[in-house]
Amino acid sequence: MGGSFVGRGMDLVRLRATRRGLLGGDKRWFVIWAALISARLVQRMVQRRMEVARFELRPGETVVIRDLRPRP
Repeated sequence: MGGSFVGRGMDLVRLRATRRGLLGGDKRWFVIWAALISARLVQRMVQRRMEVARFELRPGETVVIRDLRPRP
């Protein structure tokens, strides 16, 4: 569940929409559920993801980090 007050509220609305709309057949709640799920999917698609690499360096080894992406 979300950590913020708004996040918890959205989680509760999504849960209610899932129960009443998706599982219960209420068309209005189904539309709310579909909108919430669509918004979450779009957010995940456009959000930047952090890449993490973990490894050990031996004595004398170095690491060079470059970002070759064009700047916006």
